[in-house]
Amino acid sequence: MVEGSKIDWAAHANDPVALITDIIAFDDAVKVALDFAKKDGNTVVIAVTDHGNSGISIGDRSISSGYDKTPWTTFIDPLKRASLTGEGLEAVLAARGADRTKPEAIREAVAAHMGISDLTEAEIALLAAAKPGSLNYAIGPMVAFRAKIGFTTNGHTGEDVVLYIYDPFGRRPTGLVRNTDIADYMAATMKVDLAKATSLLFKDAIPMFSRKGAAVTVDKTDPENLVLVVTKGDKTLRIPRNKSIVYLDGEMLESDGVAVFNGSKRYVAKNVIDLIQ
Repeated sequence: MVEGSKIDWAAHANDPVALITDIIAFDDAVKVALDFAKKDGNTVVIAVTDHGNSGISIGDRSISSGYDKTPWTTFIDPLKRASLTGEGLEAVLAARGADRTKPEAIREAVAAHMGISDLTEAEIALLAAAKPGSLNYAIGPMVAFRAKIGFTTNGHTGEDVVLYIYDPFGRRPTGLVRNTDIADYMAATMKVDLAKATSLLFKDAIPMFSRKGAAVTVDKTDPENLVLVVTKGDKTLRIPRNKSIVYLDGEMLESDGVAVFNGSKRYVAKNVIDLIQ
């Protein structure tokens, strides 16, 4: 499974250049998978998003009057003038060091890389004050404003999403489906018993280890990579979150599944539970 994750990031930032170019990159990646599937004859390809984001629209409130006379180039040309995403522009400005927040540096970089030569003083101030890692949230809406691209939010949206499926067996679902139907379709295609797989791959770790008389703690040394630590006697089992490997007394072993923390419970595969006797 491959995620085009930056499409989501770009939508959150309301950065139309990043959104469009990352969608094009994702489309190129899907083509590679599709070409393989057509040659292989035994592969299903599914492309779907888990949610809508940003409420993007071609056209904003500035063309409420005259929308029917607005040429399509109004929306396209400002986007074509940009050669970088908001993240790319931030990297260019960051390379200027202490000069990166000076108005002349911002004007020059935005004109050269975003195709915007009419920045207002307020826009320059907004770009200069942007926190590290968030310049795309400032420059994205400026590009969108000039391209008449509308956004309703910096968050997720609740509309139905598209589902693309290539199925050489002719069994693909069509019409309006529930998101869980996709899992059922995939399981049927791969002949997987989901209930059995869940039982083998997602065991509630802490109570199961505790019943074996083991002590369970969480190593929070790296907040981004929490590790479940299980000790019993002279055995120490370390289980990194979101990984399919574990360490028993320092030796790396493979897990049958990925260790998952859902915010309250920690799940591991049965073969990991069995490492502690």
